[in-house]
Amino acid sequence: MRKIVFCLAVLLNWSKPGAAGILRLDLDDVIHPITAEYVVQGIAQSEAEQSAAVILRLSTPGGLDPSMREIIEKILSSKVPVIVFVGPSGVRAASAGFFILLAADVAVMAPGTNTGAAHPVTIGGGKLDEPMSKKIENDAAAYLRSFTAKRGRNAGVAEKGVTESKSFTEAEALKEGLIDGVAKDIADVVEQFDGKAIRRFDGTSLTLRLKGESVSSFE
Repeated sequence: MRKIVFCLAVLLNWSKPGAAGILRLDLDDVIHPITAEYVVQGIAQSEAEQSAAVILRLSTPGGLDPSMREIIEKILSSKVPVIVFVGPSGVRAASAGFFILLAADVAVMAPGTNTGAAHPVTIGGGKLDEPMSKKIENDAAAYLRSFTAKRGRNAGVAEKGVTESKSFTEAEALKEGLIDGVAKDIADVVEQFDGKAIRRFDGTSLTLRLKGESVSSFE
């Protein structure tokens, strides 16, 4: 009986969902409902699998405000830490991508990348009257402040990405306290941030355990 119980315990432990590696999401597109659904579903899968982390590799010129907010809402409420990595070298996370980058538990950029230029514009580039334009700008700036400050990032500088359409290279973003590091690729992200203690958006603390974890892609 003891052997049977022991074997059953081993089997249950083996089949129990645990830290199932690192789930990689690749967002190389405009932010719209389909890409938002991809990110939301990917994070949901990582939560179900109790992954060690999600790494969202980001390259985008921006996109739609509602889709951006849907992604950010999921990042902020995620049970699994979310690392956003702007890469490889030569890409950008502009406009809506700037918001998504700064919403991450860990924000990282590759050398030769840039972010910012997040002043809201209308679809088609039509011009709004001054009161409406200011109203939309203030709303976007307040939204950005609402999570960057809590993430421990420089909310004042971040706001300039909205109000002044300011852009930042990876070196400038790091110097200004907008991101947490610069890494050449995902392997470098894992190397640099393994063992790093982070504070989640809900106020809890967590130490990232990344080394030795397999990285799988969410298709």
